[in-house]
Amino acid sequence: MYKVINMVFYVKVIEALVKFKIKVRDKKTGDPIQDAKVTIYADGSLVGTKYTNSYGETDWFKVNMNAWVTGEVEKSGYVKSSISGFKATKDKDGQTITVYLTPEELRGDIKIIVYNWKGEREDANVYRKVNGKWGDFRTTKDGVVVYDNLPYGTYEFKVSDPIYGEKTFVVTLDSPTKEVTVTIGSPKANVKFYVYYELAGKKEPLVGAEVHMWCDEIGYDKTLVVDSNGYADFGEVEPCHVYQYEVTKTGYVPYEGKIHPAEGKSHEIEVKMVTKEEAECPPLFKAVADLFGWTCDQARAFVFGIAGLLVFGIILGILF
Repeated sequence: MYKVINMVFYVKVIEALVKFKIKVRDKKTGDPIQDAKVTIYADGSLVGTKYTNSYGETDWFKVNMNAWVTGEVEKSGYVKSSISGFKATKDKDGQTITVYLTPEELRGDIKIIVYNWKGEREDANVYRKVNGKWGDFRTTKDGVVVYDNLPYGTYEFKVSDPIYGEKTFVVTLDSPTKEVTVTIGSPKANVKFYVYYELAGKKEPLVGAEVHMWCDEIGYDKTLVVDSNGYADFGEVEPCHVYQYEVTKTGYVPYEGKIHPAEGKSHEIEVKMVTKEEAECPPLFKAVADLFGWTCDQARAFVFGIAGLLVFGIILGILF
């Protein structure tokens, strides 16, 4: 008699695996990023999370052949990035896949506190240099102004006040908040001249004119040439003394005056220069010259021409 034995065999099917690494780099510099967190999914299921080493690489991830691989890469200070997806085919086995992270734009606030030389908070105008020009104008309130949400970087500012003058300074923003204290003015006085002539009713800088300022009492004596903007800036001078000044230029009538600079204040003196021809021009001709923007000689010729026509007209009227 034979005994029948039923036997069941189990066959384990080993699926082929694909292994790969993820390498993470900085998108701007190309440098490897250490300690980036890399999370990988295969067909929607979590495979695992690994962190990059000093070379910016993870250990091996292993997924089933032909699985659809997605993932996420993140690191503090960078914008989170997604691995949009790829099929784990045989050609991906043993490969290193590079992912680039974009640095986050760090931003912060610059708080500027303005004091005058006496130690008092001063309300003044503040400008930030933008594209090489002074702009982004703001006015302090109780001596304080805040430029908020600026990208990290270096900025140039100017504080301007009609009494205490101007001051420029540079601020490097490298933290969420930067506080800067600025003191304007000094116990001394500031003196600046603006020298011009009039052309067709407009002020034009009288470039090249000389401004001589002196004070015999303290032995001060200085001469400056007017720049392309019409200014002669003497800067700080000792206050509470009487200074004499003279403005000269060839062909123009010299201009003389006096100034008594006050302590801690800025003084801007406007000087209108007239040519010797204009100074000698009779009132009628000068009025015509100013009206049309002419010289005195041109105005004189015009007036005489009109007068001649009138006389000629009168003579014709008498004769005929």
